[in-house]
Amino acid sequence: MMKEIAVALLLGFLIVDAPIRSAGAKEKEETVTLADVPPAVRTAIETESRGGELKKIERVTKKKKVVYELELLKGGQELEVVIAEDGTVLKRKIEKGGK
Repeated sequence: MMKEIAVALLLGFLIVDAPIRSAGAKEKEETVTLADVPPAVRTAIETESRGGELKKIERVTKKKKVVYELELLKGGQELEVVIAEDGTVLKRKIEKGGK
């Protein structure tokens, strides 16, 4: 009887814990090129990087929502810019330790 209770408790824990663990694993990051992004995003990237150097573009998918994260070197500072699929700039941040 104790064995059945222990197995039931363990299975219950696994059933409850699995969605919680997998929720954090749903984010996907992929390095892409300017040619890989939608036209609205490309326009926003070109505007944001004007006068600077585009270091990296990542397509980040989280819970079926896609954003593009840029790493820029502009005016001697490292910047992170997040752009939505429609080209809207969602965030601009100066990275600490920028050059």
